[in-house]
Amino acid sequence: MGRTPPSPRRPRRARPPHTERPELERYDASDTALAQRILDPHYDVVRLLARGAVACTHLVRDREAGRELVARVLRWEVAKDETARAHLRRLTRAGLSLAHPNIVRTFAMSRDEEPVPYAICEFVDGTDLASLLQQGGRLPAENAVRIARDVAAALEAAHAHGIVHGSLRPSDILVTAGVHAKIYEFDSPLFGDSGVLGNPRYAAPEQLQDPGSGARAPADVYALGAIFHEMLTGEDPFPAASAMKGLRTKLEEPPTAAPAAAPPVQELLRRMLDPEARRRPTAAAVRAALEPASPA
Repeated sequence: MGRTPPSPRRPRRARPPHTERPELERYDASDTALAQRILDPHYDVVRLLARGAVACTHLVRDREAGRELVARVLRWEVAKDETARAHLRRLTRAGLSLAHPNIVRTFAMSRDEEPVPYAICEFVDGTDLASLLQQGGRLPAENAVRIARDVAAALEAAHAHGIVHGSLRPSDILVTAGVHAKIYEFDSPLFGDSGVLGNPRYAAPEQLQDPGSGARAPADVYALGAIFHEMLTGEDPFPAASAMKGLRTKLEEPPTAAPAAAPPVQELLRRMLDPEARRRPTAAAVRAALEPASPA
């Protein structure tokens, strides 16, 4: 699954203030040399792992513990926006409280006054679900069920702490070689300038209807339903030519069939993708329903 983590701790810093670090004005979150200067000195940057819309992830080695971890460093265009910084600080602090086998652990975060925020997280040797779907189009049914069960368990734990993801997508889910899944981002980025959290393909109807209403737990269940359907079929459950047509389809039509799924799973999918948030099962109910159908 991942490496044994070090004891949680807050990064130590002894660096000049932002006004004395003009190189940050041209900071590229994917630049490993600059990442090394931004991170706490006892983390050695090994290599860039991924570039994201909000942050870039670097593999780092803890000099004291000798263990590999991941540093998520905000992109400069996000880091210089105080509203975005405050939002991500809240979410990172919330992530520090989540200890669950299906959630990538957050161990430490930069200080509030740092010009470029970052978080130190667990390293998991796996592949994001988006890449797996791009490679194969769909997954074997038993793998899809197992991944959906793990993600439901992660959402159940987060919701119990009052934490809602709000923008769950396949790229937020890591899958190990043993086909176990972990959610590794709770940063809820906006989709472009629309005000909609995440990707409209996975957004619940209520998020598309009222983008300013904020994310709720049923929207996470809806997103998982859309991802689960895609894992089983390789297709969007509500194919549409535009975002507005997609909203009408989600509100007025049933999802496309998932013939690879057993009848109880098909019924569960239908309930997860219900246009009425109040009629969807909870993440806990989804996890319980999938337990009998998923391999150990």
